[in-house]
Amino acid sequence: MKEEDYYKDDKARKWIDLVIGFFGAPFVNSILGSIIQLIVIMMERIFSSNNNETFIFLIIIPGIILLIWFNIFIIKKFKKIGRKYISKGIIIGVAVSILLPLLVFGACMLIISSNGRFL
Repeated sequence: MKEEDYYKDDKARKWIDLVIGFFGAPFVNSILGSIIQLIVIMMERIFSSNNNETFIFLIIIPGIILLIWFNIFIIKKFKKIGRKYISKGIIIGVAVSILLPLLVFGACMLIISSNGRFL
């Protein structure tokens, strides 16, 4: 028995799901990242008597792993229910939010290191 396609050749529905994934992923990631950051700050103030950076990193690393796991879980969940364009939007949104700042940083480093010969 063939599973019915959610999109059925409706391009508007595909674009809407792609946009939901593209703009929804950074929004949800920023909210979860802020919650994790608040937890880190509270735990650091409660348990650390001095400014021990090792303690902070030991809490941040599981938070980052949790955030990555959450993204993978959501992508798989939307693929499983047949909304593959939301999954594609999430992948594109996360990739752009990571690669675009790196591209801008690289361009700035190129201009700064050229000593005026770039222009």
